Amino acid sequence: MTAALALGQQEKTYLSEVFPLVENSLKLLCFRLSPMTNREEGLRLSFRLSRQFPNVVVVWNEGCFYALAAHNEPMPSIAQWEVALTNVCCELPETGDRIWALRQVKSPEIPRFVISQLAEQILRVTRPCALPSVLQERGIEVKRKVSFRAELIRNETELSMAVRS
Repeated sequence: MTAALALGQQEKTYLSEVFPLVENSLKLLCFRLSPMTNREEGLRLSFRLSRQFPNVVVVWNEGCFYALAAHNEPMPSIAQWEVALTNVCCELPETGDRIWALRQVKSPEIPRFVISQLAEQILRVTRPCALPSVLQERGIEVKRKVSFRAELIRNETELSMAVRS
């Protein structure tokens, strides 16, 4: 898909591609914290929890945390998640004296959008589309950056998960 915007005499072209996702035996874990977290806390905690395990990404959606481990890596145990949560709470002074209890959700219904969010996080962390500098002169370096967004696309009669660049 290509979009063109006319700005005065200049015309800019933005390219965007949509990549449909197919889920194949994903190593997923879903857990909740008690007391419940609000959106701001959930996003902050998911970001920090993702940094605790090198081959795991975590996203927060509607009160649940969803973790995805790399296919060749084991999913951390609940005990390891509890230790990671304690470490994160020590890093974040705004959590105050709050103590969270972590409980795993057995057989969760994983929303399609969450799979897209996990894919987006993987692409942001691994940066498979890192581009070299385009121009470098007089101490000025021009770099191109690829940005990704989680998407849901209508595929005939159903919504499918996708990532847009």
